[in-house]
Parts: sequence; C-alpha cells; structure tokens
Amino acid sequence: MAFPLGGIGTGSISLGGWGQLRDWEIMNRPAKGFVIPRSFFTLKVRLPRKP
Repeated sequence: MAFPLGGIGTGSISLGGWGQLRDWEIMNRPAKGFVIPRSFFTLKVRLPRKP
C-alpha cells in the first residue's frame, strides 16, 4: 500500500503504509518498489520565545 505524493507531470514519491518513502520516480526515471535507505519525514517545531 502506498500513497503517491506529487503533482501530475512533476514526478512522484510514495508514502508507504509503514511511513517509509518509496517509489522514487523523479526526472523521468520510473522506480516502482525502490526504497532509499534511511529516508524519512521529519518535523521541526520551534516554540515561540516568551517576552
């Protein structure tokens, strides 16, 4: 199971069912099933400073 990320004609990266990034299809190079090792999403949160 994978959810494609990206627009039409822009290439695509899929988000797999376990949160992995897979199916890197960029620059006209189809790569179904290709998983780059140690690739992941991250979220950086910065709390506002107190005055």
